Amino acid sequence: MRKTRKTCRGILLLAALLLVSSAASGRAAQPFGELLGQVPQAAFASGYLSYADIEALVRARPGADGPLDGDTEGSRQYRLATMGVTGGYPDLMMLFMMAEDVAQATGIDPRAVRQSMEIGQAPFNQAWLTGEIRPSVLEEALKKKDYGPVSEAGAAMPLWAADGSLLNAAAIDFARRDMGFLFGGPLGGRWPVAFRDGLAVASRDTETLKRIASGGGPTLAEQPAVKALLDAAAHAGGGREGVIVQAYLLTPGHVWESGGWEVPPPELVLLAQADGEDASRVVLASYYADESHAQALLGSLKPRLPDAALASSGRSLEDLIGQMDGQMESPLVAPAPEGAGVLLLSFRYPTQAAAAEKNPDAASALPFRAFVTMLLKGDLGWAKP
Repeated sequence: MRKTRKTCRGILLLAALLLVSSAASGRAAQPFGELLGQVPQAAFASGYLSYADIEALVRARPGADGPLDGDTEGSRQYRLATMGVTGGYPDLMMLFMMAEDVAQATGIDPRAVRQSMEIGQAPFNQAWLTGEIRPSVLEEALKKKDYGPVSEAGAAMPLWAADGSLLNAAAIDFARRDMGFLFGGPLGGRWPVAFRDGLAVASRDTETLKRIASGGGPTLAEQPAVKALLDAAAHAGGGREGVIVQAYLLTPGHVWESGGWEVPPPELVLLAQADGEDASRVVLASYYADESHAQALLGSLKPRLPDAALASSGRSLEDLIGQMDGQMESPLVAPAPEGAGVLLLSFRYPTQAAAAEKNPDAASALPFRAFVTMLLKGDLGWAKP
């Protein structure tokens, strides 16, 4: 009898493990969330963050197998996929076609970068890169630029700086200009760099970089607003979880002019591209610690959205979305823990594979680029609280 009970318990345990494994495998991997788990909350003091999963964009485009500088159809499709990058550290893509020079000067090959992120804005922006980053190769490249380890090196990552001192972080020397050096090179700068296997972070902001290199403390991924926004964006449209491929995470001052609020402004705003099996979505999500404010915004937006237009051109939002075979989904409020809420506006487009099949000469991720253009031109007024 005991043997029978043990056997039953074993079968039940195995079944439970299989169920957990099945549920876990049904969830989409979220490299964005994993990367935010490395970012101290204090590093986001500027309220500005931009991200791109370059690897995901290339993988989503059929036939984009490179190489970058080849004359094959695979190379052309690879370049069109990378042209879809609208977020992340901008200097990476600016120098992408100089990949060989960058690899030699920096010790990081742009073609081997998987995710790119920028936090803050110049001159004190942070460059975050993940991928095939090997510390020994990076060190050799940095030594050639007279870098050395900083004495107060962090516990989590080594920290290197020009002449081994953080005092030179903001220095500019035009005689040292190097267009292939990712971290300040075009202007003759040499930003301090913290790095470990698979990750490099560089910035002129020495205090923030020391905090990043030291590790510890609460991370951005643990912030309730960030967790709620990422969850809402990944589940936009219902169905299976989508992968956040590109994103801008912003405080409202980076999205709209202050003042003139019909309802209180949100704590945090996310503009993201979330790719699922059936569609690619652009999501504009606003987090409120009080769900009633999110509901008030929903009530304010519903009558406005049908006639929404871009302030700079007068073009209707419906026309812009429809031109790329998109459609606006019903706006809603997604409840979040502790009585919070996320106002979710989602726009459904064909998958990147379907879009490339329809127009193989177009760059990837054009819908997200259109929304980023609206953000940069101040054309998101139709969604202002």
